Amino acid sequence: MKRALYIILLLPIIAALAVACSNDDAYDEMPKEIVSFIAQYYPNSRVETFNESSETYRVVLDNGPTMVFSKACVWESLNGNGSPVVQNFLFNELPPELYEYLQDNEDLNEVFSVSRDEKTFTVILLKYTLTYDIHTGRITGKDDAL
Repeated sequence: MKRALYIILLLPIIAALAVACSNDDAYDEMPKEIVSFIAQYYPNSRVETFNESSETYRVVLDNGPTMVFSKACVWESLNGNGSPVVQNFLFNELPPELYEYLQDNEDLNEVFSVSRDEKTFTVILLKYTLTYDIHTGRITGKDDAL
């Protein structure tokens, strides 16, 4: 009887340790550049999942964003999963003209997803989507707002 009681009392502790170990394992599997990125923009976050494909790394933080990185560990997309993207990410990672545009339109708290490729940055806001052309610096999309 005492043994069963001890086991019942220890189950939550064992479960918590298993979750903590799985989080540490995910960080151990990730390239150091991705770990640094998460530490910079989402410190003290727990990794829910980490997946590697032939072309990308995908990280989902517990109750947080989903991030996709290239094999060179350069971010390709960050989706807040219903929460705004943190402003220090926007300040550091967007082209200055695009950041200033968002700031001037008081939209910094309305950015829910950001992605980029070799030609464009795409910013998904609450009511519209912006596209920034890297080569021309042209921002389009607000005129098409709902």
